[in-house]
Amino acid sequence: MNKRAKLKLRNMKLFFIKYIFNGKYIVRNLMIATIFMAVVVVVMGVAIVSGKKDDESAKPNNNDSQAVIYVEAVDNLNSTSIMALSSNLENDNQPDVIPNSSEMVADAPSEFDNKFVVIAEGVNVRAEATTESDIVGSLTYGNVGDIISSDGEWIYFTSGEVTGYVKAEFVVTGKEAEKYVTPGSEYTTAIPVVQVEEKETTTEEAEETTEEVFEETTEEVVEEEPEEVFEEESDDNSDPTSRDNYVAVETTARGAISLTEEEINLVASIVTLECGYEPYEGQLAVANVILNRLQSGRWGSTVADVIYAPGQFSTASSSSLQYYLENGAKASCVQAVQEAVAGTNNIGAYMSFRPTYAASYDSYTTFTIIGNHVFFN
Repeated sequence: MNKRAKLKLRNMKLFFIKYIFNGKYIVRNLMIATIFMAVVVVVMGVAIVSGKKDDESAKPNNNDSQAVIYVEAVDNLNSTSIMALSSNLENDNQPDVIPNSSEMVADAPSEFDNKFVVIAEGVNVRAEATTESDIVGSLTYGNVGDIISSDGEWIYFTSGEVTGYVKAEFVVTGKEAEKYVTPGSEYTTAIPVVQVEEKETTTEEAEETTEEVFEETTEEVVEEEPEEVFEEESDDNSDPTSRDNYVAVETTARGAISLTEEEINLVASIVTLECGYEPYEGQLAVANVILNRLQSGRWGSTVADVIYAPGQFSTASSSSLQYYLENGAKASCVQAVQEAVAGTNNIGAYMSFRPTYAASYDSYTTFTIIGNHVFFN
């Protein structure tokens, strides 16, 4: 080592002894050293974090590299989508599958798109789209028909041997109809109303009959004629009001009956299902049948007992009843029940009823007819 280098080394030692290791400056030097180390640590931390970000940015970004495929269903995948899927699967990448909100999938067709299911009892089938036309058949709860046309209020249909019009309010179609039938079961159809045609007697037939009568003896004519007249009268159902056991019932007042709102809704729901299509007088009559049964105590001591009594009201076990209980019965039926509860009675003491087309008048002690129902005991 030359003399110049030795001199620099000596001066450096003196500097450290005087300014670094001197006790006078030890606190200051420690603070400077601490600050220096802190700066170094911060710089190194920033460098490490920055390096990690650079590494991550160098890796393929899943969002950028993966195929984004818009699908509604599997059969929506085209050749381009399939190639993108294959490429990503080979690279162990999971493609993003995003629902395509720009396209709507049509609802699956229903077996009942052109059919209907009846949700009421004793619905009349009319020859024309009016309640004034002839009744050509009858529909009951669960019957199925094929729709030919519809104007919104009336449906022209065919069901079994019946073709005619039914009010749209008594039937449901499409997906809603599927709730009222059992898949795979045999569907029931409408019942035709048998129209008895009167045979017209021609003049020639009348003359032949007269000649035959004159050929018989007087005794035979006298004995047989009353029997023939009696049989014709007993078999004639065209005018039930002419029968001896028919009684015209006048509207009377009785004591009011106390029912809760829930009970009134239950009675009104049954009235809706049983005769919601009937005139108001018919709805009032059915409401009074239920109240007569309640007061008799024969079917139980509550409205629910009467309604759900076994084998009485078939509509009490239908799914439609729950709909009316939750959403409210037909307004006119609610009014009829409220009026009956208040004391208005238009059927006297009758406690049974059925459609007139299914009536057996000879078996009734007395009966009356309101609308398309016969009321009896």
